[in-house]
Amino acid sequence: MTVSAASILAVADAGSVNGYTGGTAVTNVLSNDLLNGAPVNTASVTTTFVSSTNPNVTLSGTNVLVAAGTPAGTYYLDYRICEIINPTNCSTTTVTVTVTAAPIIANDDSYGPVNGFSGNPSVGNALSNDLLNGAPASLSQVTMSVLTPATPAYLGAPVPVLTPATGVVGVPSGTPAGTYTIYYKICEDLNPTNCDPAT
Repeated sequence: MTVSAASILAVADAGSVNGYTGGTAVTNVLSNDLLNGAPVNTASVTTTFVSSTNPNVTLSGTNVLVAAGTPAGTYYLDYRICEIINPTNCSTTTVTVTVTAAPIIANDDSYGPVNGFSGNPSVGNALSNDLLNGAPASLSQVTMSVLTPATPAYLGAPVPVLTPATGVVGVPSGTPAGTYTIYYKICEDLNPTNCDPAT
């Protein structure tokens, strides 16, 4: 008498997660897998991690996890299921994991009036109201750069200055009266193309 093993099929999965916070990209990869043409019973199979294109994307039990601080991108994780009563009866498939960047927002700032005669080296910090993933951004997480500096009232005249290394906006002494505009952007260090404004 010949006894055959049941058909077994691990079906591909897909999920996404915010790479800034990390988390569970796919809950229970077995949910769509089949044994003998029916949904897999976890007591009937073993689930094994095979490989991942990013070490931050892992399999924990039957869940696909992404570590916090994972750069945005598309990653692939392979896992295998094997029938317990027939350990060589196995099927392998791929989980596609899309890791997204955190939302980033550079909010407008307004300072003054400032006495241009005496100036003020620190009228405010442009980063103070900017957000990364809905929380205050910091220079340990983002890089600031000036897109367009303030335009002088006349050639050689002092102008307000934004220092990207600190975020501080200062007005040099002797700055002519007027309204000045500085355009800047912030970019996430984890994902350098994740910027606001998106230039």
